Amino acid sequence: MVEPSIIATPENPLFYRAVGIVKGQYVPSTYKFRRGIFVTSDEENFPGMIVTNRISKLLLDNPEILNSQHIWSCYPRIKNGEIGLEFDLLQLYRNPEKLEKVKSRVDYFTISGEVQSVNESSVTVTIKRNMAPPPGQEHWQIWKPFTLTLQGQLPELDAVGKFWEFDCMRSGSLLLIESASLKGEPPQVPLLSNAVSPGAHDTTKTQPPIPKKAPKAPNTTQPTFQTGDDMAISGKLEITIKINSFPDEIRTTQNGGKSFEVDCDGQMVSITVKPKMFKKLEDAQVNWPLWVAAIGGKLGARTANGFILEQPTIQTFERKPKSELAPAT
Repeated sequence: MVEPSIIATPENPLFYRAVGIVKGQYVPSTYKFRRGIFVTSDEENFPGMIVTNRISKLLLDNPEILNSQHIWSCYPRIKNGEIGLEFDLLQLYRNPEKLEKVKSRVDYFTISGEVQSVNESSVTVTIKRNMAPPPGQEHWQIWKPFTLTLQGQLPELDAVGKFWEFDCMRSGSLLLIESASLKGEPPQVPLLSNAVSPGAHDTTKTQPPIPKKAPKAPNTTQPTFQTGDDMAISGKLEITIKINSFPDEIRTTQNGGKSFEVDCDGQMVSITVKPKMFKKLEDAQVNWPLWVAAIGGKLGARTANGFILEQPTIQTFERKPKSELAPAT
């Protein structure tokens, strides 16, 4: 277990929470400083968000922090029903005494919530808010429950619908269960009354209330189709992005990787490759007057204005001017 001074144990054992310790480098987006990519020490890429104004100001005042890896506390999240983790970065550990305590627990996560489903190799847990939203914010995304899927098994078969606490370790993009303990029946939320928004998110200052929208009437003129697993066949989604100019802004991660973004019809695709792979673009820029590069990969986690391209590969080709391709007359 993590020491109480690192991740405090709540007084109420039926307290919903999901928090962990990660080490990596935060790479802000070109368009939104507080949203970007978090590159972990094992070179995994996750959408990252700076939660507090205090940390945002610290990074803006000390930009050298962005050039190296640091240990952070974070909230693991699944945003808008997307697949894959996102880290909401909460606290940056810089004090030597605290660093000594947390460095041995990097990638530890503690998850407490209601078990939603269990299968042979994973457990899905629902995490709810412990306090009521401020008036007018009931429909904001930050107040809605979310789920995390943990890899592992539970010691009891009748676990669904019960409140459990999990100690987990991150491995790649997965959270692996180290231990689990049954705490009882799920509590009735909110556990705490609340008249203001959570300070960590500064929601009362930055977001207007979202009004309710009336449900749309069904369109009876459209044909209906049967959907579901029984109708689907398996497929493989691969993405190919073509570029013919060198990236404008390139960031170097602490591991030496090259990170850049490509605007694909309004979707900002975040790409991080190893130096050897990136050199293909550098060579094409130097050696060929005209060239095109095909960047392939898989659809990764969503970001604020696009997505991460996972397992990227780069192929470059020389382009011939049209005059050279024209047939002789």
